[in-house]
Amino acid sequence: MKKIAILGSTGSIGTQTLEVVRENGDIEVLGLAAGSNISLLEEQIREFQPKLVAVWDEKKAAELKIKVQDLDVKIVTGMDGLIEVSVMEEVEILLTAVVGMIGIRPTVEAIKAGKDIALANKETLVTAGHIIMPLAKEMGVSILPVDSEHSAIFQSLQGNKMNSIHKILLTASGGPFRGKKQEDLLNIQVEDALKHPNWAMGRKITIDSSTMVNKGLEVIEAKWLFGVEVDKVQVVVQPQSVIHSMVEYEDGAIIAQLGTPDMKLPIQYALYYPKRRYLPGDRLDFWSMGKLDFEKPDMDTFYGLALAYEAGRTGGSLPTVFNAANEMAVGQFLNREIKYLEIIEIIEDCMRAHKNIENPTLDQILETEAETYARIKSRRESLDLGIIFAILIFSFIVFFHELGHFTLAKLNGIDVQEFAIGMGPTLFSKEYKGTVYAVHLLPIGGFCAMGEDDEETESPGNFNKKSVWARISVIAAGPIFNFIMAFVLAVILTAMVGYDKPVISSVEEGYSAAEAGIQEGDTIVRMGGKKINVFREITYYNQFHQGETVKVTYLHDGEKHTATLVPKMDDELGYYRIGISGGGNTKANAWTSVQYGAYEVKFWVCTTFESLKQLMTGKVGVKQLSGPVGIVNMVDTTYNESKSYGVFIVIAQFLNIGILLSANLGVMNLLPLPALDGGRLVFLLIEAIRRKRIPPEKEGYVHLAGMALLMILMVVVMYNDIARIFF
Repeated sequence: MKKIAILGSTGSIGTQTLEVVRENGDIEVLGLAAGSNISLLEEQIREFQPKLVAVWDEKKAAELKIKVQDLDVKIVTGMDGLIEVSVMEEVEILLTAVVGMIGIRPTVEAIKAGKDIALANKETLVTAGHIIMPLAKEMGVSILPVDSEHSAIFQSLQGNKMNSIHKILLTASGGPFRGKKQEDLLNIQVEDALKHPNWAMGRKITIDSSTMVNKGLEVIEAKWLFGVEVDKVQVVVQPQSVIHSMVEYEDGAIIAQLGTPDMKLPIQYALYYPKRRYLPGDRLDFWSMGKLDFEKPDMDTFYGLALAYEAGRTGGSLPTVFNAANEMAVGQFLNREIKYLEIIEIIEDCMRAHKNIENPTLDQILETEAETYARIKSRRESLDLGIIFAILIFSFIVFFHELGHFTLAKLNGIDVQEFAIGMGPTLFSKEYKGTVYAVHLLPIGGFCAMGEDDEETESPGNFNKKSVWARISVIAAGPIFNFIMAFVLAVILTAMVGYDKPVISSVEEGYSAAEAGIQEGDTIVRMGGKKINVFREITYYNQFHQGETVKVTYLHDGEKHTATLVPKMDDELGYYRIGISGGGNTKANAWTSVQYGAYEVKFWVCTTFESLKQLMTGKVGVKQLSGPVGIVNMVDTTYNESKSYGVFIVIAQFLNIGILLSANLGVMNLLPLPALDGGRLVFLLIEAIRRKRIPPEKEGYVHLAGMALLMILMVVVMYNDIARIFF
């Protein structure tokens, strides 16, 4: 009679293990452990009569005690309870199928107690493989994999201890979203992700399968189970889930384990190893199967798999971050707190922010887990801050725009009915010299009401009574003030962080710049006929002119040279490059702060015009446009990515956003489109030329039509933003 204990008895693996016990009749279950499903746990206790049962939740444990008080069973709780079940004296094999890192300590203690481990809790090896495997070897304990893939590898290794592994071929079904691209995953709901085509599993692992994070965890687990580097574990998509995994040996021979997608097979194999027992159920029918398909995993769409390889190669505490971030992110997705694609975004964010610990202790692993959880929780808090910052930045820029109109209106003696900060209901207002100064509830910009759309009145300060050039100055002042604001912010930013001179710091072999003789230390002065002042102009020129041959003028030892460069595709990065890189920023003095502050504004103005050109020529689609929602998301993302580097970096990043938005708003408002300042200026310039005003009603109709078109465009842009960010 084989004596076992099961951690996670009410989960998918646990219940299937008990089915194996039920079908064989020669296994005694001495201990069970579960989280909070005491109804099912009570049924299991009454059927299998364990001596000891652990319940994670204390309140649920108290309820269970009352339910089974007629039975001779001890109920324990928490981590101490899990460990007590794990080290029961008579237990020969501990099957650990709990979800998450709570399985580490019980597994460690079970190994110390000399118990063989049937391992279905992959997080244990992913995060603590460097502790578990040496300890198992020291104690002479077997680690028997229960995951179907690792069981298949284990089975394929039998009788081959003396033969070298060339690589492990770890199969994957591809999950429910095999063949889809990221844009197809924008609107994925919980119900969609839980529809696995082949396997019946728990909710968490099913989501992991859909993102292929589960396969990434298995790659790291295989590294520890079989003593190979992660790059020797090759993922192969096998949609039918017939081949559960394979081993390729040095001579090129491949041994595979095949079977139906039934978890009871690897469970039973682990419990009875090295013997094979009869297992009821379906068998493979090769005649009816028809074919087996094999595919390369799409690690661009399923980026979580690529992150897993990175974590596995790096080692240390990084796999713990990968696992912990995934655990919490999946939990949030299942609770409908985040969108599907945010799962991987959260994992990457946590990995990038983590300072790796090379050989973490068990306590450091658990501390890393706690720190990762804390970071993810803080995302919600920082999201709120990001939104607030975005609103404040955007509002200040719009306010400064309206301040331009207000200032020139006052200088020209024009009546200003109201000058307001914010929109919506009035919080505060005070009249001073005929102008109401107000603060409104919603902090989204402001406005300057001058009555420019009204008929002329008897007031000498009426907007329409003023000269055409006075009116032009008032309307133009809004965009001009935006450029002034952008310049002031740019000067401050340049003084803080310096400027990026267009000096080449490195030249890559195999690209056209190196072939043309351009060297490190050379300065690019013109590119495609455009003067170059900062290195970013080179980067953006290449971005806007992908694959186009370009004439470059550069300085070498003070002498001008020209070269015609043909960009080359970088297959790894997926875009064309000429093969040069810039250096760091140069510290600015008072004069260079002003000089390069102006260059900064020029750069963003030109970039805005170039973007508009790309839009008009069809090189950029309407779907790529972004509006207020996108701006909020950009500010929020920037804040989250920079806050860990300190207040200085956050301020610098926000200054940069302020320059971009202010320059962009200035340009957009000068476009000769109805309803915009530029459209009004067109009518005023026509009036100046013809010395006669266009009838106000006709101008009003044009602006009304323009406003309608702008509103339609705004709806489209907002839809794009919402689709990109939230779905």
